[in-house]
Amino acid sequence: MWGTVDILVANHGIFPTSRLEDTDVDFFDHVFSVNVRGVFLAVKSVLPTMVKNKKGRIILMSSTSGFIATPSLGIYVASKHAVEGLSKSFAAELTKYRDITCNVVQPGWIHTPAMETFAPDPPSFAAAAATVPLGFVGLPSDVAHACVYLASDEARYVTGKSICMDGGLTLSDVPEYP
Repeated sequence: MWGTVDILVANHGIFPTSRLEDTDVDFFDHVFSVNVRGVFLAVKSVLPTMVKNKKGRIILMSSTSGFIATPSLGIYVASKHAVEGLSKSFAAELTKYRDITCNVVQPGWIHTPAMETFAPDPPSFAAAAATVPLGFVGLPSDVAHACVYLASDEARYVTGKSICMDGGLTLSDVPEYP
């Protein structure tokens, strides 16, 4: 037994594809069970310790899909919208404890094994990078740095917020520079 929990990073999720007309209720339930219920259960499991210690940092992993639509990922997108909503609601409720915060990190294209399911070869990675205004796919360490910040005392005044780690992917109308 470790005795205490100061930080929770709920970094789990699945993103199987399914077109709307091919999606059944079991598929829907499975995605929501992992992506939403799993987040809820993780937070519920650490909350008593954080309340007792009067301190804690809760970081939920969402996705840029938490606020943009993607064909064939409708159920995943909906589940990440739910994580965004949970985060804001949890944050509002936890303010009464003064030093327990809840925030979200929203990765875009990050070079992970999971990304390889969408972009299994170098030309696909290049195509993904071409959609990012900064011109490259992020690394897991980019996301980790955001989590380290949110877990730190320096972020004690940040709650109910989302940090988007997408290299500008979700910017609209990015101008071309010479």
